[in-house]
Amino acid sequence: MNVGYHPLIMTDALTGTVRQVSLRSVNTYTGNGATEFVQGYLSTSLSAQHQTIILRGDSGFATPDLMETLEGNNIFYTIRLKSNPRLKRMALDGRYVNLDNLLMIEGQLTTDEFEYQAVSWVKARRVIVLNDEHGGTQFIVTNLSLPQKDIVRVYRKRAAIEDIIRELKGGFAFGKTDSSSFFANKARMWISVIASNLMRLMKSIALDDQQQSWTINTLRTCH
Repeated sequence: MNVGYHPLIMTDALTGTVRQVSLRSVNTYTGNGATEFVQGYLSTSLSAQHQTIILRGDSGFATPDLMETLEGNNIFYTIRLKSNPRLKRMALDGRYVNLDNLLMIEGQLTTDEFEYQAVSWVKARRVIVLNDEHGGTQFIVTNLSLPQKDIVRVYRKRAAIEDIIRELKGGFAFGKTDSSSFFANKARMWISVIASNLMRLMKSIALDDQQQSWTINTLRTCH
């Protein structure tokens, strides 16, 4: 019998290595424990205090305590907000829109921005509005001071983690939870993560630039 879990995972966008991972029960909401998760990474990582960190996350991580923790530790973020009537109204209201900011990004998106303060927030924050060619609208909250187009590009690279997770599951059995013991499944998860990180370290040392994109399955079958 397989037991379902909902892990939290933090990866390095440049190398694909897993920096932090935590196993939770499947009925846990996406953002539950995210603040403690980030605090745990900051307290154990020696390099975290000497790097510029930008955290990207989906709407499940748009919680006030997480944003305040990131801001308090000088960590930048781009996090998607769940759409709500007030955000939509502000995006359409001429009082909040600076028409000089409208631009196309990669031929697909127009962007604008405004200051927004949710009821649970202690202050207003910068929100970037993305309108795609099909009429869809997304909202991204950020503490970056970069131009809109650069913030959008930073956020859109968040999708790269899907490839990392896919390889973790397909190549290292990251999603295998065939034990009724939470501890055993957690140990299996960590073995998968360590194996993946070692593989990425090996690639950076032993393979040339063209081979850096090879997956574990390619490495296993090459001669």
